[in-house]
Amino acid sequence: MADKKKERLIWLDGLKGLACLGVFIHHFFLGFYPASYFGNVLESGLNGLDHKLSCEPIGFLINGNFWVNVFVLVAAFLPASAIMRCRDEEIKSRAGNMILKRYPRLAIPVTVACIIYYVVMRVLIHIGANYMDKELTYGPGQYMLHVLFTQYLQEDSTIQGSYWTLHELFVGALFAILISIPSGKKRPWMLPVYLGIFAAFRAGSVSFMACALGVFLADMVTYGRCDAVKEKLVFLKDKKAGVILSLLTILLAFFLGGYPSYAEPAKIYGIVKPVAVLLSPIGIHALAAYLLVGGIYMLHTYTKFSILSTMPFRFLGRICMGIYLFHLMWIELLGYWLKDKLAAGMSSNTAVLATFGVIGAAVLITAALFNITVEKPAEKLLAKFGTAKASAASGNVA
Repeated sequence: MADKKKERLIWLDGLKGLACLGVFIHHFFLGFYPASYFGNVLESGLNGLDHKLSCEPIGFLINGNFWVNVFVLVAAFLPASAIMRCRDEEIKSRAGNMILKRYPRLAIPVTVACIIYYVVMRVLIHIGANYMDKELTYGPGQYMLHVLFTQYLQEDSTIQGSYWTLHELFVGALFAILISIPSGKKRPWMLPVYLGIFAAFRAGSVSFMACALGVFLADMVTYGRCDAVKEKLVFLKDKKAGVILSLLTILLAFFLGGYPSYAEPAKIYGIVKPVAVLLSPIGIHALAAYLLVGGIYMLHTYTKFSILSTMPFRFLGRICMGIYLFHLMWIELLGYWLKDKLAAGMSSNTAVLATFGVIGAAVLITAALFNITVEKPAEKLLAKFGTAKASAASGNVA
C-alpha cells in the first residue's frame, strides 16, 4: 500500500510538470500567434491552425487557463489528502504546520526569481538592450513590496504577466487546507459542501473553484469513496470496462479543456455554452481539470504503467516551479529579439519554431539550475525548521 501511495504521488508530480509546460506553450503561442487565443482569423499566422486552437477542442494543448486549473487542483489535492490521512488528534497540528510553511515555501523561490528578473532588466536597460522596451515602473522599495506581499494577497501581474496565479497558489492552498480539516470518513455530507463552495465561486477566482474540486477529489480518494462506487457499479470491476471509462473521462476533460477563454466557441461546443454561461469559462476549465485528474486516477487503478511516472515527466515535476517563474522572462527578454533576427534569413514560421527550441531549452536549463540552487536548499531549511519546532514541542510536553 505504501508503494501505491508513493506511485500516485509520482504521477501527480508529473502532471504538475505537464501543466506548467502547458502554461509555457500557451504564453509562447500568445506572444507569437495571438490568434490562437483571441481567435481573429485575419491575424492567423499558421494558415488558420492558430484560429482553430482558439476555439476548437484541439485548443486544450495550449489553453493556459485549463492547465492553470490542473496545476491549482493538484496543488490543493496534495495537502488535502495529506490532512485526510492523518489521525484525528494530528489533523490540527499537521494543518497548522502546512499553513505556517505555505508562505515561505512559495515566497523564497519567488523572491529569488523576482530579484533575478529585476537585476537582468536593470542591466538590459542600462546597456540599451531592452528590445521590447519593457519598463520597471517601481523603484526597489515598491518592487519588493509587490514581491513579498501584494502578489500573494491579490491577483497582480505587475512583475510578470503569469504571476497573477501566485494569489491562486497561496490563498487557494490555504483555502484547501482549511476546508479539509472538518472532513472525515464518516462525514460524506462534506462532499456537497465542497461542490457548494465550487458553485458559490462559479464566476470568480480559479483558486476557490479548482481547489474546492481538488479537496472533493481528495475526499473521494482518501476515504475510499471511489472504491465504494466501483463496488456498487458491477461493470467497473471489469478491467477493460474500467480502462475504457477512464480514457473516455480523460477525453472529455480534454474536450472541455479546449473551451475558449476569449474567442467565440466552435459549433461543437453548442451543448457546453449554456453551462459556460452559468459557470463561466473558468468553471468549465476547473471541471475539465477535475475530470482529467480523476480520469488519470481511475486509469491508474486499472493499469500499472503511467506515462506521467516516467523519468521525463518526473523531471518536469521537479522543476515545474522554475518553469513557471522563468518562462515568460525568457520569452519577453530573448524570444522576440531572437525571432526577428532569425526571420531575416528564413520564413517567419521557421524562425518561430527555432525560437521555440532555443527558449524551451533555456527555460528547462534555468528551471533545473534553479531547483538545485534555490528550491532544494529552501526545502531543507524549512524541513529543519519543522524538525526543530517538533522537538521543541515534545520537550515542552516532557
